[in-house]
Amino acid sequence: MSARTEYHAESFDRGVVAHVGLVRHIGAATLSRQADLDDFTQDVLARVFAKRDQLRDLSCVRCG
Repeated sequence: MSARTEYHAESFDRGVVAHVGLVRHIGAATLSRQADLDDFTQDVLARVFAKRDQLRDLSCVRCG
């Protein structure tokens, strides 16, 4: 893996992690059980990471 690719992967990871609270907040608005909220959050994150190679512009993932 090149240094540039590694940098982009780390930037993407930081951007996604910065949004975990927002994902949980959105899920909590409709899900009452903690286990369902955990499953929802995990599913969203799994989908994001599975489709990360489709992201054309890393600046679209904002940190914080």
